[in-house]
Amino acid sequence: QTQSNTTMLIHIGKCAGWTVRDTMRNYHILFKEVHMCQVRLNEVQLQARTKLVITVRDPIERVVSAFNWRDPSNPHIHHNPFGSMADRAESKLYHCFRSAR
Repeated sequence: QTQSNTTMLIHIGKCAGWTVRDTMRNYHILFKEVHMCQVRLNEVQLQARTKLVITVRDPIERVVSAFNWRDPSNPHIHHNPFGSMADRAESKLYHCFRSAR
């Protein structure tokens, strides 16, 4: 096992962060996760040997994935801040654009 302070997962939304996190846990790799916020490394306490794991993805594919994830009709939506209903502006967006492609 590694030390929890020596590995940090920078989880960028819609870039397989959950998969990476779950894989690291399955291999008993201890880590700190930073998710859904801007990371300023000078504000994060990094040790000299800190390993960073950063998930990335093609930006267009990331937008498509985010669009589909937020779609109010998505039965598999996780942690939608609007619950099962989007706000009016978002509802209009999905009414006008049935697909991100």
